[in-house]
Amino acid sequence: MQPDEDKRLREQIEKLDKSEAALKAAFSQGDISMAKAKNPRDVDVPVLDALAAQVAANVSAEQSAVILINGIASRIQTAVTNAIAGGASADQLAPIQAEVTALQTSATALAAAVVANTPAS
Repeated sequence: MQPDEDKRLREQIEKLDKSEAALKAAFSQGDISMAKAKNPRDVDVPVLDALAAQVAANVSAEQSAVILINGIASRIQTAVTNAIAGGASADQLAPIQAEVTALQTSATALAAAVVANTPAS
């Protein structure tokens, strides 16, 4: 993993943790009471704006994770291709190739989950 990518993902995780803590605090202090509202959209609480912003950040972080996973898979695939060109056999590199395939499958699954859980605009 590239240091910049790792740092960016850690920052996103920290933001998620802070947002989760803020929401828990707001609920425990009674700042948010969905039960009192006739319609959840009628609740006018700044935390809801923060929640909407965090959802957008989550989608961005998840999409960044897909890019990261695909980047790792691509780098490993390039190394495998170069090793074969340098004389290594496909059989020797099969375990590494299996990891590339696993990473690609993971990225595909994550991308599908992001799409499935992203509300239409």
